[in-house]
Amino acid sequence: MRKYILSLILTIITFTLCSCESETPALLDFSAELVPDQMISDSEDMVIACDQSKGRVVVYDLKNYKDGDIIDDYEVWSYRPYADPMTVSGVKYRENTVLGNIVMMVGSGGDAVVVSYPDKKMIWSNSDVGNNPHSIEILPDGNIACAASNGSTVRLYHTSDLQYDAYVLPNDYIEYTLSDAHGVLWDPKNDILWALGAYELVTYKVEGENMSATLVQTGSYPLPTYWGHDLVADLNDNDYLWVTTGEAMYRFNKQTGEFDSAFDKSDVLNHNDIKGFGNNKNGNYFYVYPNSGTPEATKEMDSWCSDRFYFVRNENEDIVLYSLLSETCEYYKVRTFYGMYQ
Repeated sequence: MRKYILSLILTIITFTLCSCESETPALLDFSAELVPDQMISDSEDMVIACDQSKGRVVVYDLKNYKDGDIIDDYEVWSYRPYADPMTVSGVKYRENTVLGNIVMMVGSGGDAVVVSYPDKKMIWSNSDVGNNPHSIEILPDGNIACAASNGSTVRLYHTSDLQYDAYVLPNDYIEYTLSDAHGVLWDPKNDILWALGAYELVTYKVEGENMSATLVQTGSYPLPTYWGHDLVADLNDNDYLWVTTGEAMYRFNKQTGEFDSAFDKSDVLNHNDIKGFGNNKNGNYFYVYPNSGTPEATKEMDSWCSDRFYFVRNENEDIVLYSLLSETCEYYKVRTFYGMYQ
């Protein structure tokens, strides 16, 4: 009995100390914004994006868009976690068997937030997931990986016990070094975690399970050009990934380990400095690159954000570029709103 009481007291003390390690900005409750009949759609043109001007993530259903449309008119869901704007630098939507349907986001100030979709119930938050995090991913077991660029780190957070409504320590993670880490992506076909750095694309396998899981690097593939930035799955072929760098866009063959300059002859697709990229099951592409260097660049944020999405469609064997403008948003990343990994 004495041992039980002592153990309980130590647990309470540990919880109190860990809860006070860092101050987290006040979380906001935006559940009143929900529009239930718009939350789920069978559209193949749904995207989720980082809107840095409002410190939020936002979902658009673009199944009926036309060139030149105002994209704000297609908004169906949004979430802003903090009273002060969060500089959202990474986002994903996942349908996870452990934590459910979730939206995950990271902010360059070091924050990570995971909420349920569509009802916005807070599942996990952490105010220090690295120095300038750019990407977040959930593994099938419920553990969460974060990539931070300035810190050059990939962290695996032990969060799988959240499924039991358990408290998980904010500093319960294992850290790995990857220069200028910008991307993490789970690969269900090969059961590995891909991570993108400045000069290489690497793979990690998971050893152990759940709260005792670790990562072991198993491969490294030098990038054709430097400063890797975005890493996404090719939704039309699970043998491929898309990789963007400071100079170009590449299609990476997971089986051969080769990078293909798939769009080297396309002025509209092979763009430098693409911040966010994706393709849909319908074979179309979309991306965001900064307004910097364009007539639209009028604000400091334009050097890394854009007020528009670019959509590329294959129409009668021609590549057609569409532009959708926002009157209020500044985008950094954009993703297909697709719950599976690939």
